Amino acid sequence: MSKRGLTKTDDKVLAAISLAMEQNQLAQVAVVALSDAKASSNLCRRLASRFQRANREALLVETLVDCHGGQQWHFDDISCHQAIEEHSSFDRLPSCSHQQHPVTREDLEHALLRLHQEYPVIVGDVGTLQSPDAEAFIAGFGAVVLVVSAGVDEEHSVNEAMQMFRCFELPVLAVVMEHGSNPRLGKQLAGSLRRRSWAKKLADWCENCNWMNGLRSSLG
Repeated sequence: MSKRGLTKTDDKVLAAISLAMEQNQLAQVAVVALSDAKASSNLCRRLASRFQRANREALLVETLVDCHGGQQWHFDDISCHQAIEEHSSFDRLPSCSHQQHPVTREDLEHALLRLHQEYPVIVGDVGTLQSPDAEAFIAGFGAVVLVVSAGVDEEHSVNEAMQMFRCFELPVLAVVMEHGSNPRLGKQLAGSLRRRSWAKKLADWCENCNWMNGLRSSLG
């Protein structure tokens, strides 16, 4: 993830997800973020790379529609196989330019069965819960990893997501806390101080303090 994200615990996080998949006898998992699609994508790439290094052929499926170009393919026909890109770290089914109709859980499940003929492990990058067809993708993969951005995502949003997963009867393999989106500590303190008339000069000092702006905080 980002340099201020999971760098120190990345290996442990990835190992825990991999172990949870093995214990639950799962060959596929969807990764979804509450609000930060980049955090979801970064975790997916690291997870797929880990499986590949362990000699388990891995496919990363990008479920988001790419409105700026990309190939045209669909889950309900052979085009999704033809669109796969081979890379040294893992193979990738990139974002398509559009889907002709909403993706259903059944379409995805059938596509995954076909893809598993070539790939023992499939990781799905769902982006965020607000992404088109996110619920169908998560349900189709049958297991989920939730990425939460510290200092951005609120507790009630996490609870709502977990409730949705329970409704689908999906195992949640991990809830990963991502810290990269947190604002710098100096700017956080400055914003708080400027709301108090007596502290404006101190606020300017905090915002311009080099050593403080090298830190990040989860202060809300």
